[in-house]
Amino acid sequence: MLFIIISIFIYFIISFGFGSLINKYFQVNNLLSLKLLIGILFIGIISLISSIVIPLNINYEIVISLAGIILAIYYKFWKVEFKFNYSFIIPAVITCLIASMDSFIYDTYSYYLPTIRFLDDFGLLKGLGNFDFNLGQTSLWHIIQASTNNTIDLSYKLNAYLIIIYLIYIYENNLKKYIIFLPLFYLFVASPSPDLPIFVLSIITILNWIIYKNEDSIRYGLLLSAFLVLIKPIAFVLPIFFLIISLKNYNNYLKLYFIVGCLAILFFIKNIILTGNFTFPIGFGNISELPFSVPVELYRISTLEGRYILLDTENKIEFSEFLNWSSVQYYIYLFQIFKFPFLFTVF
Repeated sequence: MLFIIISIFIYFIISFGFGSLINKYFQVNNLLSLKLLIGILFIGIISLISSIVIPLNINYEIVISLAGIILAIYYKFWKVEFKFNYSFIIPAVITCLIASMDSFIYDTYSYYLPTIRFLDDFGLLKGLGNFDFNLGQTSLWHIIQASTNNTIDLSYKLNAYLIIIYLIYIYENNLKKYIIFLPLFYLFVASPSPDLPIFVLSIITILNWIIYKNEDSIRYGLLLSAFLVLIKPIAFVLPIFFLIISLKNYNNYLKLYFIVGCLAILFFIKNIILTGNFTFPIGFGNISELPFSVPVELYRISTLEGRYILLDTENKIEFSEFLNWSSVQYYIYLFQIFKFPFLFTVF
């Protein structure tokens, strides 16, 4: 737990440095939480671009960490305007305590950690999706963790830091009732799961827009939701929402449209390198002419295997049988094979 607290403190310094640099040029509001979020996501973009040509090994990590620390010192991180009082410290300590437990999410060892290790050793490896279909996803969240896992975060606890940022946000905006989401977040805090940032960033982005409903909130909405797609493409609805509401005064967001467009291009480049498909994991964008492209047949197999054969190798369910199930039968089966009583052990 002590090492997690140290890691969070270093994360704080580095993300504050990069976040302050970005805030200076965008001239947006000075909420500490949003500055930290932009800082950690900016590290992800630098690392994504770097991983195209170099591995994200310890040498890279030292450079990126030193750059963040130097920027944090330049912007005087010790003068942050936030009171870390007892009502904040208690849930923060609980977060670190739960984060120190073992990860129980199956995907942690099946493809989260392998993805990070491939990034450490090779960067974005051409055609990696052929080796393992899941590895072709390579979330931005795992790219960020590959940028810190050999130096400041040996135990992969970036999700704990994300929850601390969430706590800072709700305390900054006097939204303490939203601490109610913490039990949900704690299901993912001990794992390198990219699902947690989808929940946390979506809540922060929407709350920020509901509270302020100004140009700054739309700017943050567009930017953070674009990052969400890089973390997990399933979050594509949120950037569409902020794009639509920004069109009313589109002249004020032209610079941001360009940045979001660049993020989209990076997303396509990442997918093409890993799988030969710019819309991965959807099959229609597959560029079959590339020699390292994932075969089209694998997309069909993945759909059937991933959706209908529910991890029960002893009593496999035939596709035709599944189609005849009612919703009640489906969810009873899920509760049986995933053994959901483990949830109570978390609390």
